[in-house]
Amino acid sequence: MRKIVSLLLILALLFSLAACGANEEEEPSAQDDTAATPAADEADDGAEGTDNAPEETPETVPEPVGLPSAGDVVEGFEVLELREFPLVGATVVRFVHQKTGAELYYIANNDVDRVFDLTFFTRAIDNTGLPHVFEHSTLDGSEKYPSRSLFFNLSYQTYNTYMNALTYPLLTTYPVSSLSEAQLLKYADYYTDSCLHPLIMEDESIFREEAWRYRLGDKNDDLTIEGTVYSEMLGAMDLSSSAYTNMLRAAFPGSTIGNVSGGEPASIPDMTWESLRSYHDLYYHPSNCVAYLYGQFNDYTAFLRLLDEAFAPYERREFDFADADYAPITADVTESVAFPVEKSSDVNNASTVYYAIVCPGLNQDLQEEMVLNTLTDLLIVDASPLMQSLRKALPNGSFATFIEMDGPEDLILFTADNVNPEDAQLFRDTVDGVLRTVAETGFDGELVDGVMASLALSTSLVGEGDNVGVNLITSIAASYAPTGDPYNYMDYVDALGKIGEWNEQGLYAKAVSDWLLGSGSTVLCTTFPQAGLREELDEAEAQRLAEVKAAMSDEEIQAIIDMTNAAEAEDDASAYVAQLQAVTVASLPEEIRNYDVEDVTEDGVRYLDVTADVDGVGTTALLMDASGLAQEDIHWFALYNVLAGELDTASHTREELDVLMTRYFYNGEIRLSIAEAENENGFTPRLRAGWTATDEDLAAGYDLMYEILFETDYSDMETLKGVLGQAVSGLKSSITSEPYSTMLYRALGYYNPLYRYYSYFNGIDFYMFLTDVQKLAEEDPAAVQAKLEYVRDYFRNRAGAAAVYVGSAEGIALNAPLARAFMAKLENVPVTLV
Repeated sequence: MRKIVSLLLILALLFSLAACGANEEEEPSAQDDTAATPAADEADDGAEGTDNAPEETPETVPEPVGLPSAGDVVEGFEVLELREFPLVGATVVRFVHQKTGAELYYIANNDVDRVFDLTFFTRAIDNTGLPHVFEHSTLDGSEKYPSRSLFFNLSYQTYNTYMNALTYPLLTTYPVSSLSEAQLLKYADYYTDSCLHPLIMEDESIFREEAWRYRLGDKNDDLTIEGTVYSEMLGAMDLSSSAYTNMLRAAFPGSTIGNVSGGEPASIPDMTWESLRSYHDLYYHPSNCVAYLYGQFNDYTAFLRLLDEAFAPYERREFDFADADYAPITADVTESVAFPVEKSSDVNNASTVYYAIVCPGLNQDLQEEMVLNTLTDLLIVDASPLMQSLRKALPNGSFATFIEMDGPEDLILFTADNVNPEDAQLFRDTVDGVLRTVAETGFDGELVDGVMASLALSTSLVGEGDNVGVNLITSIAASYAPTGDPYNYMDYVDALGKIGEWNEQGLYAKAVSDWLLGSGSTVLCTTFPQAGLREELDEAEAQRLAEVKAAMSDEEIQAIIDMTNAAEAEDDASAYVAQLQAVTVASLPEEIRNYDVEDVTEDGVRYLDVTADVDGVGTTALLMDASGLAQEDIHWFALYNVLAGELDTASHTREELDVLMTRYFYNGEIRLSIAEAENENGFTPRLRAGWTATDEDLAAGYDLMYEILFETDYSDMETLKGVLGQAVSGLKSSITSEPYSTMLYRALGYYNPLYRYYSYFNGIDFYMFLTDVQKLAEEDPAAVQAKLEYVRDYFRNRAGAAAVYVGSAEGIALNAPLARAFMAKLENVPVTLV
């Protein structure tokens, strides 16, 4: 695979150039302490403070080992077949462990961010969260590495790019990645021993920490429950996730897919240490394991040798995942389920509706399944007839559609968030109406062309993201688990290139007619917030715990008090860290990349062009100075961003714009961008209009962006009010589901004006503003239109503006006159700081 230079990374770094202001921020962000990032600069070489520290030398690189052929046996693994995977420029080698039947897929390409992963096919056999608790517990020490704090020490003291474990409904996966092959091999040993021989099998205190335990500070306190997974799921079980579970239970009565793999808080205390240990014995066996290697390895055989030695003590086992209690529905089902919220909650436009069409037998027809899978890719884009119709019918809602293959039968799902319970039937009728049209005519060719162009560009930029190998492996494994086909995800990627052909052949129209219309197995499931139910349930739980405490003996109560107040045991993991540390800062090779940056200022506009190692594609960013907006206009600036592309323009309807944006704007966005700068505010706010496009679409992209920014018609108040309602509902949902982030930025703003601006622009203040504008739009729509036109006209100004382009030399040559022509259309009025 040709390693593509990260356009977005270059763009983010570009504004470190002093002349424009340092440290361009996409948005302030908080560090997630559970997902590790490269920590080479923090690595501890284990020799600090000693006089006899060994001399550090660069990492030893073994001689390259070539790929095997089908039929070869490598370290106890037989090669079954090889397959090309063009998406990531890889050859996939499929191995099977001769003794246990464990599988291993080596995705060999030129990516040096190498990945090792162990995946086990697991099931949520109840709602206690066994898969989730075991995922946490697995990395709490093992026979070989008996340290409960080792995982987090490794995360920040060794050379990794990703360390984590993830629970899915049908699998639990343990990915780790590093730019060092030697370091990854040590991680592989740690992960393998942790999965097969976890310390929790012998140490009940790990269960008590990770799953649940009673808490009692003294004998007069109320009895409560705590635990890592218990506490996590209290926050994770929001209305959206509950709505999904409610739909699955209605669609698949009795099936294990209706159980919550993460655990329902009310059920987690039913879990015992014995049940958790039994769960390990049930699923964590090499015969139920799929291992993955991804990237460029000089000696991949070392990983096979490690796994062969680890798997050797085990005998082959057969695993049966039959869903014995599943009873298929034979008629349409309609359900409404309450979700508990506080008495003071605003429950308007806060419900979620799922319309699920069960497709019995679809998972036995791989071709039809792939057609319907890609059908949802056509239906989900903003320009699709489904999204257009839903936005008109339910202007406050937000919508999605996808295929769900994890259950005993495939589902085609349609979901509406931020709606009311009485909207459920209208939602279903709207979906059915669009499906009938698709069954008659298929999809418009222009829409399909736009989707195909977007998908082609997405494919060419697949190497742009972070953790490419980790994301790829989890996608492959998540598709393998329900289908039993290890190549299902790769086949899906191939199928994306056939969308146009399949539409012309009428396959989508036929599939909709055959599988979706007139089905007698559908589910319409509404999950609605019930104000006050949260207090009722909390009171009932408090009463239950009071009864539990009352039934305890004095000795039992004292034991809980002692456990609650016990000092945390010290766990010095330094020796194990040193044992697992293959790379130190001094041993890392230096890599210096120089980019050809042309930086010129013409007529008050700064033009930055960066030559990148890409072919036929580039990223554009246009930045207009927002420093001259008064505080009372900042929220109108934010609303201007929200409305971009959502209203008619002078040349196109909103529906036509959706098609054009699908075609010409890959990762297109219009939003706030903040950069630290040398001015009295300490930062410069900007309107950032950016997109990625092929060279041939560059000119069309500039025209379309100009039209959206400066030719939008704000007089259509009915459509505008619909977008406003959707923005209010979406922002309310975001704030309530992630209150930590909202309050963090608000708190940081107390000390930092940059964060203060960001919080004001995006957070609670903006939500209150939007609700005020909703009222104003009813009472004085002309005032709303006038304010938006003022902001629009304010940004029609090139003073202090910048145009950035990252691409090939040919792309830069194409972009230069287009960027200058765009800026020439704007006024040139000096910006006065406010």
